[in-house]
Amino acid sequence: MHSYWIEVITRAPDSPVTLEFTLAQTMIRIKDPVKSLRFYRDILGMDLVRQIDLGVGTDWGFSLYFLAHLTPEQRESQPDIHSEEAGKLISSMYQPVLELTHNH
Repeated sequence: MHSYWIEVITRAPDSPVTLEFTLAQTMIRIKDPVKSLRFYRDILGMDLVRQIDLGVGTDWGFSLYFLAHLTPEQRESQPDIHSEEAGKLISSMYQPVLELTHNH
């Protein structure tokens, strides 16, 4: 039997998206971030928008990689992938975001 988790994430209050519900973000667990990022960036043409590394060097460490197809305007003003501004960008985007989760 399989079980699935659904996480509801609130958009930023100043997001231009006014729909109450959208399929905005999907999470996939990955084994190899180098291979996975190569596939989603180089083959599917997605942009790495944010990266979060937590608990590096511990038994519970994991990394999150957030990817999306950015517009030229978003790409031009894209903040550093490790910044809080990158998180704000994700929470205000209309286009879907893919979250890759790598457990160390």
